[in-house]
Amino acid sequence: MKYLRKIKCLTLIIAIIIPMMMVFSSFITNAKADTDIPVDNYSDNGWHWGVDVGDLLYFEGETIISDAVTGNLINQYKELKIMNVSSIVNVTEIVSNKTLVYSQLNITMMYYNSTFDALVPLGDSVVAAEFALNSSHPDKYHYSAGDYNLLPLFLPLNSSGVIEWDNLTTILNETLYSYYAQMGFNNFDEKGFNSTDDSFWFRNSTDGYHIDLSYYNSYPTVNNGTLKEGKTSAIAPFGDPIEINVTITQVFDFNITDEIVWGVDVGDEFIYDFANKYDNDQNNQTYEADYNADGPRDKFATELKIVISKFNDTTYWIEGNDFFNTSTPIVFQGVYADIYFWNISQNAFVLEQSDIRIGAANNFYPFVFSDNESREGPPLLILPVNSMQSDFEFFLHDVRLQQMGFDSLNFNWGTNIVEFSMWNSTGPNLVRVKTNRTTGMIMSYLQKSMEFREEYDNYTNTWKNETSIHFMYLELKNMTYIDWAIDVGEVFYFKQFGGEHEVEIRVTVLGFGYFFDNISFYLEEFLGLPLPTGQPGLQFFSVVMGLVEHWDRELEAWVPEFVPDGLGGPGPAGLPPPPMIRHIAAANKYWAIAPPMLGGNPPMLLPNGTTGLDPEFQNLFDLMGFMFDDIQYGLNWASFSNTTAGTYMYYNFSLSTGMTTLLHGWSYRFDYYFGHFDWYFFSFYNETSVPLFPTLNTITLQSLWVLDVLITAEISVSAPGAQFIYALNAINPVNEPIPMGDDLFYLDIKITNHSLLTANISFDITIPSSIDLSTEYLYFFGWHKDSDTTSPEWGGVPQDFYDSIVYDYGTNSLTLEIPMEGPIMMLIAVGYGTEPPVTEPVNFTLTSDAGNPDSDGSFMLSWTESTGAESYLVYVSNVCITDISELLIPIASDITDLNYSITGLPNSTYYFVVVAHNFAGDTLSNCLEVIVGSGENEEIPGYNLLIILVAFVSVTAIIIKKRRKQ
Repeated sequence: MKYLRKIKCLTLIIAIIIPMMMVFSSFITNAKADTDIPVDNYSDNGWHWGVDVGDLLYFEGETIISDAVTGNLINQYKELKIMNVSSIVNVTEIVSNKTLVYSQLNITMMYYNSTFDALVPLGDSVVAAEFALNSSHPDKYHYSAGDYNLLPLFLPLNSSGVIEWDNLTTILNETLYSYYAQMGFNNFDEKGFNSTDDSFWFRNSTDGYHIDLSYYNSYPTVNNGTLKEGKTSAIAPFGDPIEINVTITQVFDFNITDEIVWGVDVGDEFIYDFANKYDNDQNNQTYEADYNADGPRDKFATELKIVISKFNDTTYWIEGNDFFNTSTPIVFQGVYADIYFWNISQNAFVLEQSDIRIGAANNFYPFVFSDNESREGPPLLILPVNSMQSDFEFFLHDVRLQQMGFDSLNFNWGTNIVEFSMWNSTGPNLVRVKTNRTTGMIMSYLQKSMEFREEYDNYTNTWKNETSIHFMYLELKNMTYIDWAIDVGEVFYFKQFGGEHEVEIRVTVLGFGYFFDNISFYLEEFLGLPLPTGQPGLQFFSVVMGLVEHWDRELEAWVPEFVPDGLGGPGPAGLPPPPMIRHIAAANKYWAIAPPMLGGNPPMLLPNGTTGLDPEFQNLFDLMGFMFDDIQYGLNWASFSNTTAGTYMYYNFSLSTGMTTLLHGWSYRFDYYFGHFDWYFFSFYNETSVPLFPTLNTITLQSLWVLDVLITAEISVSAPGAQFIYALNAINPVNEPIPMGDDLFYLDIKITNHSLLTANISFDITIPSSIDLSTEYLYFFGWHKDSDTTSPEWGGVPQDFYDSIVYDYGTNSLTLEIPMEGPIMMLIAVGYGTEPPVTEPVNFTLTSDAGNPDSDGSFMLSWTESTGAESYLVYVSNVCITDISELLIPIASDITDLNYSITGLPNSTYYFVVVAHNFAGDTLSNCLEVIVGSGENEEIPGYNLLIILVAFVSVTAIIIKKRRKQ
């Protein structure tokens, strides 16, 4: 401590500081009492002590030590000292070369041991007072307050049982205080007494220090000559002067928790949102399904429930509560609670710890500081409701703040709410507390601190010590009281289109968790927007956790999203990486959709009861003002448009479930590859799943969007296990118009376990009367792509399909079938118009005028017209091509003539095919063999180079296009 560094020698510590702190030593004793005081040649021989062996006395003390020059505080503290009068004995000593017999009163320091519920000794016996009167002795009288105590605790009484004020004033000044004057103090040049209020006073007009003492002398119930109250303000003159202020008051029991008032009772429950994080955490997930999880306290965000379990007085050994900064015992009344953490997998609170201290206080201090008790649990959660600002200011003094790592303190002491903050202006340390004065429970608690912790490096597979910023935040649950209209175990299906990607999604609800974010920082950093007025910067969100799976076309199975490497995956040796369990919805009282959800996957769910007219719904979409200049809201929808760019977005949701039903349009996002913002089209909509049973399943398709078309499906399966998943939409879900006609509806269908089908799938479709099937045509298109290197497009259906449709003009309906063979996952568009439908080009024949063999390698390819073809492509190969899947790269494309000239082919055997193309599909010609020269292989001049260049350009175009779509 600063004080100790200023002391020049041990003599000063012993002779000045310890005397001021008469209660700062520890003792034990056993002796017999002799209360009479030996008096020789004195008129009154009935002097005695007013206490006896076994008497207990209790003194409360307050000490303030500061630099006398600067006024800077060195330390301040409060304490209770318990003294047991252990012995009163006569002692003979040679004083001033003559024998002197005096009475010696000894005490033992005690403390309350809460484990044994008893007072126990704290150390050895020490002298508390000595007194003698002898008129024949050179000194005539003698008084000592024990081992260097400036404040006498015990005064002798005369035969009348009272204090002789006049005599004792002189005795104390000449035999006690003159002794200290020899060590550096000036003599008191002013002294006196007041027998009316049983007090002495001593002054030094030069140095300004003083001592004021009052005793129990003439009180009806107490008149034993013990100290009632003592006050001193003294300057230690050696080295840098130190000012010491001490107040000691006698009390009549050792209970220092009797004035504490708590605002809670056993059984009271409080629920908190809780965030706990280190700045180098790699994983912010809130669920247990994590190979690296170590338990609830390692979660970034969760919910905890506090149930008050008991109140209990406990003795803590506290550092910094005495002059020497040693560990001293002091009693606090603790509030204990059972701690429950929210468990996502069990969807319930689970007891984590029992009888954990959440707060403790006594009459001196509003909470415990720096105790040696090793414990785990939440931070300070409760304060006494009768604590005052002055209690905190005395407790959180500058020195203690520095010891705790802070240099600043601020209070906002309101009638209903108390707030105080401690922080370090040059470092990360911060504590901010907000308390309800009615209950005393913490409403919010924020802590940031620098800590050392052992971290596991996933990349080097080693443990290492890291310096981390520990962040902890609790808030009395308020903003996350969110009702979700779904239950654990429910399964939902969605379809998502974006760029060239098409994803079937299955979501299984696993539980409800919590998410925490600095929304003020998020909005400023990522959107450049201020926090909406009236919102806190730090926010918790109620989260729906789900397992998200994608349909794999090749495996024909649902495959979960996996945790990326470095974020908890891959799994242990020999095991697959863990499934990614992620947020599928997040909301609080301010936001129906958490803003960070904007940067991830489309929102799937809103809180129960949300409408499009609610501020918490509009708060999020108002943020899109930088993308759209026209935003409108309805009861269960929002629409957005950018009149300059000609882009739009629609969002619809179910009022009954909060489920997203449609999110469709354009998003303006930053392209990290090209380094600029751009518009991207996407579509996301809810699908319906129907389990299929081993019989004929008749299913009437439901839709929120298509109300004037009635569709019934008939599906037969041989065994349980198959599902029919569909969506019936009125809006084109892809950014590509159908090739012809006006939109009627879009049908997205998928059959899982299609091998269980026993017959073709039949659809009965009733068309609205506004479309007369006897005079207008229906057009059918499928969304597909020919290969991995081509972009998807609408393709027509073959003429055979149209021929198989059965129309009923009387009911304005039709029946069609989809073959049961092969995986069934398709998006079908149905349009209508007055022109006949376009189908795949009809068969045609390829010929040439080449010789057999051809002598010069120059000849003309010719073919008959393919009805319905829009263009033709020419292919050449060294083997005969009989299927479209065998096609490589055409040597000519977009040909509208019925011939193509070939020149300069070297000797070899060639196979040619021509493909007739339209939006409905492709038709191959016959495979034509042409032999040039001997027919032996020679390289075609430029042929390989042509193939390489065409391939390079095609692949490059695809890569660039895909990158633009990211």
